[in-house]
Amino acid sequence: MGLTEKRFREIVNKLPKKDRNQLQLKDLDEATLEQMIRDSEDAMKRDLWVGIPWFVMYTSSLIVFGFTSLTVTLLVIGVIYFVYSYVKFGSYGMNRVRVSVYKQLLEDL
Repeated sequence: MGLTEKRFREIVNKLPKKDRNQLQLKDLDEATLEQMIRDSEDAMKRDLWVGIPWFVMYTSSLIVFGFTSLTVTLLVIGVIYFVYSYVKFGSYGMNRVRVSVYKQLLEDL
């Protein structure tokens, strides 16, 4: 690895401990980092493509129909998706941090 251990720790310090430990165990190269960047960006896009329409539908249903079974169903669908997405891929903000860290590592390699 072209990075010094000190510089590597400075860059990855923004990540949660679990992610830092996983990065230390991996043999990082350009292809691996580029794939990790794509995965995090895909998770961010998915959150936007699902989150914004869900928010519009839920809010519209709440305003137009009030608290009905349709509104509750939309709420439950949104909660299930976002809990699953958070557990499986991380939050939008965490993925944004991951992308910036991975890009910094890629530049410094």
